[in-house]
Amino acid sequence: MAAHFAVSFQANTSDVHAHGDWPVQITSGRRGSASRLHLSRCQSRAADEYARMNMPFELGLDLGIRRSADNLPSPKKFLIFERRPYELKRTLSDLAGQDVDAHHEDYQEVMRKTRDFLKVEAERSLPGTARIVADYETFQAWMIEKKLGEGHSERDAMRLPTSERLEEMRAWMAEGKPVS
Repeated sequence: MAAHFAVSFQANTSDVHAHGDWPVQITSGRRGSASRLHLSRCQSRAADEYARMNMPFELGLDLGIRRSADNLPSPKKFLIFERRPYELKRTLSDLAGQDVDAHHEDYQEVMRKTRDFLKVEAERSLPGTARIVADYETFQAWMIEKKLGEGHSERDAMRLPTSERLEEMRAWMAEGKPVS
């Protein structure tokens, strides 16, 4: 079974979408995606900071397309996270019956729920959450060490643009997942 996943995320107000021109992709090629993962922060954390609403808007487009299109291959599954239970209801009152999972700002919980979602929906063989977390933590240490060597501060290394972080993940994988 071929499974297609479109992943959208917005970790902070300066983050860049990994998938470029997302409205066009949602309304064209992504219509065939079997699943989508939406991560967004709908509440600002600092005074005079505005919460970005790209992901809720994108989710709305996705839900609208799914409900109105007759020629889609299968029902699309969504994995939607929020920081605390019922937090998203404050900004999005109608999620068309979609379940929302609270992550409580615990990245390991996000990884566990995402892994389980992909295991069930994509019917893929996946490693356990402990291995995924260990690989992520090893990658983070490797990347920070590399970025420090390139003249970045540790803080800057943790705030790389999404495209650069993805590039570093590919490099880490190509090098055989080295330990820092």
